[in-house]
Amino acid sequence: MRREGETPSHGVHRGRAHSSAVEHYLDTVGVTGSIPVAPTIPAPQFPPSLRKPATLVDQPLPALRDSALFGPALSRLAEAIATIGPEARAGGLDERLTALEAALVRLESLPERVIPLGDRVLALTHAGQRIFLDPQDIGIAPHIALTGLWEPGVERLLRRLLRPGQSVVEIGANMGYHTLAMAAAIGPAGRLHAFEAHPRTASLLAATIAINGLGGFVTLHAAAALDRAGEVTFAEHPSLCGSFHLATEGTTPDFTARLTVPGVVLDEVLAELPAIHLLRIDAEGSEPLALRGAAALLARSPELILVAEWSPTQMAARADVAAFADWLLGQGLAAGRILPDGGLAPLHRDALLALDHADLVLMRQR
Repeated sequence: MRREGETPSHGVHRGRAHSSAVEHYLDTVGVTGSIPVAPTIPAPQFPPSLRKPATLVDQPLPALRDSALFGPALSRLAEAIATIGPEARAGGLDERLTALEAALVRLESLPERVIPLGDRVLALTHAGQRIFLDPQDIGIAPHIALTGLWEPGVERLLRRLLRPGQSVVEIGANMGYHTLAMAAAIGPAGRLHAFEAHPRTASLLAATIAINGLGGFVTLHAAAALDRAGEVTFAEHPSLCGSFHLATEGTTPDFTARLTVPGVVLDEVLAELPAIHLLRIDAEGSEPLALRGAAALLARSPELILVAEWSPTQMAARADVAAFADWLLGQGLAAGRILPDGGLAPLHRDALLALDHADLVLMRQR
């Protein structure tokens, strides 16, 4: 999972990406250059609506002064300041008192976004949905806690692509930020299967699903989606919950813990699911394994849209990336890179393989 402002996961230094077509996106992640694109191959076509920027609608959050948790305490603080006011001014402390009163006004107007709850934190997304976060995580949780946002370009596109009543599968749901966005888009008439391998992260996601009342149409699978069933070993970083990944010989020493988790095959677990409209996957390099295990599901989903993290460096430790790309494109899927505004930049096969790290959409050509 891409972590804003942090080094790449798995301890691997990623090379420079090269794409003049998505310069704005590259600037946001500090990478420049150009991707060679075969001039004789026509670019895949996406609907014009997907090339336009998209917006996210923020729901107003209650101010701390109106909070059931913080409001009474702030009222008592205001009363205390008012009580000491005359004495403070008489003592020549007018400037300090004025600064204190101004600080209280600013504090009262802050949105109630985060509540610490022991081993977890309850926060609000920009859309007003509740989400439980891991306070030990320094990759994803701080962004959601402080801004209510995570990967806004991906979220914009997910909300644009999905419709009420559709079926979705998510592999690598993590703490559930995108799970919430997709659940809001498909509504109770839809169906969402979310897979998360880390036991603790899955427990946070279970709580998030429950507190938002989504249990009727969102199903959590606490397992790793792979190409074969059975127990597997994952590597864990102590402070990056978005980097939990299938351990390989190349896993670096900063991933200090190993956890045994159940592995499942989507074609077995979701054998009764007729078809899906969208599959979102962020599996830290295991994307080829997970999608090979969903080959039948993908084949019976004619309207399939695949939203995926794409990191050839990570995937190369587990699969032949070129063969994987050919397999995907051979199913009639066209690739596009997700831009920060939620639009798409079409990619040819060679450009796809030349990418260092990106969020992609692959859609069946109509």
